[in-house]
Amino acid sequence: MSKRLLAPLLLFVAAAAAAAAVFLVHRIEARIGPFNEPYVTQVISPNGDGVQDEALVRFRTKQPERLTITLVDEHGKLARTIRRGRFTARPVKIPFPGFDNDGHVLPDGSYRVEIRRAGDDRVYGPAKALEIDTRPLDAELAVARRRGDNLGGLLYVNEGVGAIELQLADGTVLAFDPDDDASRDTAPALSTPKQDAAASLPDDRPRGFVSVRFIVRGARDLDLVGATIVLRDVAGNPTRLPLDGTLEEAGEA
Repeated sequence: MSKRLLAPLLLFVAAAAAAAAVFLVHRIEARIGPFNEPYVTQVISPNGDGVQDEALVRFRTKQPERLTITLVDEHGKLARTIRRGRFTARPVKIPFPGFDNDGHVLPDGSYRVEIRRAGDDRVYGPAKALEIDTRPLDAELAVARRRGDNLGGLLYVNEGVGAIELQLADGTVLAFDPDDDASRDTAPALSTPKQDAAASLPDDRPRGFVSVRFIVRGARDLDLVGATIVLRDVAGNPTRLPLDGTLEEAGEA
């Protein structure tokens, strides 16, 4: 091929490669935006009890930006202005309560965080929504039985349990994750074994409910008068179930 034909061909190939590179960059930018890993808390319960009352929005700016960060409901209506101003190129973490701009608790529902850049009409933000849920789960303490050194219990709940606490009248709180067999090196400890003191308890749960069994180890000397089982759902909402009236003393194991 002559040099006269080769030069235009090389120029054409170079221009095509440059155009493809620009197109690829724009595709990546459109997909991930100008922010690295935007994130918002998945669920909160702004009921004022100090547990999961606030959400956190997190991202990293790639360059100095003037941004407006808002929270909108599922219809796109403004629910709260989270932050407005200039941000440097750095990681950004902004906690915010589940309130509107007037300080009122937002209604339960699904909300999106929107990030807007000055001079850019596109909207960015986390892929997942923030759920606000202030409804406690329905639960029933079927029976609690202290036998020897352990207190076994059986609960009926209508949805997933995030955590269980045993609160004594003197203010002592014992807590555990019902999906995790708690350490037995501490006494008393809470766990959910497949067998033990709780395994022999009858299971006659209402329709639509699931059973949750638990064990409080080292419970022989605990004063359970006025004690309460506190369940928290995944949003942190508490449901309180008094032990009084359901506690059985079964003697030695």
